[in-house]
Amino acid sequence: MADFSFDVVSKVDLNIVEEAINIAKKEVLRHATNFENEVGIKVRIDESVYTALLFAEGGAVDARTIRSRAEAFFDDELFELFRLLDSDRVHTGIEDLTSVHIGIDLPEDNKEIFELFERKDPFEVLVFAADKYYDKCVAISSDTQ
Repeated sequence: MADFSFDVVSKVDLNIVEEAINIAKKEVLRHATNFENEVGIKVRIDESVYTALLFAEGGAVDARTIRSRAEAFFDDELFELFRLLDSDRVHTGIEDLTSVHIGIDLPEDNKEIFELFERKDPFEVLVFAADKYYDKCVAISSDTQ
């Protein structure tokens, strides 16, 4: 599952976040697999793409909207790629294309945006609970103090 800042997680149930990312991934990969099978061009997709699709939904994410966004995303990206390949500015044709990589260029100079996708520092979470719940938190986290 992607790393999220406390501000984002505090407003959204983590189960919904995880499920939405899984739905986005499943839909995009389904379209990518169909494309690969039909056209023979390999597609590689960075994990951060699915997180970006979730963020694009804002606080109103649900299964229907994330599925719809994921379907439209893949089709829109391919349309744009083929439009660029067909333009006079590019000297490569579709027949020269062997693979497609879909990723996100994260701005490393903008810490807030970068850390939504690539968290370097460990999370700081205060657990104020009975021992049995604290023990569950420790069990699912590799670096609990």
